[in-house]
Amino acid sequence: DTQAMLAALYHKKDVGETMEATVSGVSKRRVFLSLKETYAEASLNLDDLPYSLDLDEVHHRLTAKKGNFTLGLGDPVQVTITSTDPVRGQINVVLVAVVESDAEQDDA
Repeated sequence: DTQAMLAALYHKKDVGETMEATVSGVSKRRVFLSLKETYAEASLNLDDLPYSLDLDEVHHRLTAKKGNFTLGLGDPVQVTITSTDPVRGQINVVLVAVVESDAEQDDA
């Protein structure tokens, strides 16, 4: 749609930049994110992660088959924009870090 195309065009200047985002959706192949700065939708290919993941469709959470890595709806993350495609309205990112929420830090 037009909004996605404009967002991809706007973020073209940010390729290589790291920014905060929130997980807005998960599937068997991709994680969808809302970039905090502009609320633009970006996506992350699961093949870019160093984990083999299982999708819990009920709880909208990806869990590593080995180890304790999880990523789910609403999780705050840091991502780096790797490319944009204004024609398709796509912003592609790689995961830099999963950020602990304030509630998790208070529990520690």
